[in-house]
Amino acid sequence: MHEYVICQNLVRTILGELEKQGYSPSKLLTARVVVGKLRQIVPEILISAYTVLSKGTGLEGSKIEIISAPVWVKCEDCGWTGKIENFNFRCGACQGGRLKIFGGKELYLKSLIIKGDEKSRD
Repeated sequence: MHEYVICQNLVRTILGELEKQGYSPSKLLTARVVVGKLRQIVPEILISAYTVLSKGTGLEGSKIEIISAPVWVKCEDCGWTGKIENFNFRCGACQGGRLKIFGGKELYLKSLIIKGDEKSRD
């Protein structure tokens, strides 16, 4: 369950960002995290890990929201660019298999939603 290791780093990053922005950790409502489909992360396990790892910290009671990033490719044969669905690694135009992946591996903290300041902090 590599989600717990990832989440430890995520909690550290969130705490650091809140400190940098001058917010108390207890003000955090939601942390939005972008996770690419190729990351092999189970969203439910990451959310559960966050609940466990934030317990007893100033982040306790806050949530994480996972935003799924699709797999984007470019065909090296015909130049088509698009999203790949259901891990069907074929060009959407020529059905070729020589694809360069340029999206779907993301994993980053996108924004923070703070109590009393419900706009997100990117």
